Amino acid sequence: MAHALVMHDERAVSAAAFLCFLVGRYRKMGIVVKRIMIDNGPCYVSRLFRTACNKFGLRHIRTCLYTPRTNGKAERFITTALKEWAYVTACTRSNI
Repeated sequence: MAHALVMHDERAVSAAAFLCFLVGRYRKMGIVVKRIMIDNGPCYVSRLFRTACNKFGLRHIRTCLYTPRTNGKAERFITTALKEWAYVTACTRSNI
């Protein structure tokens, strides 16, 4: 059973630590993270979070305030990832 990864609070130190954890986890799977799109919450506009992004060479893209177009893209990506990718089970046989 897969467990959801969650950040338990919205402090800058937690956001930066979670970003480092996720980038490391993706690297272990062979996935290179180049950009990150995040809303404008205080923990994501902090110097500490910006430093963490710079450490990994990430382009930090912020959603526009009160703009459904960019916020909708981020929300839809999360929904799609959770429904169609994050908890997918690999089939070992084609006759299932």
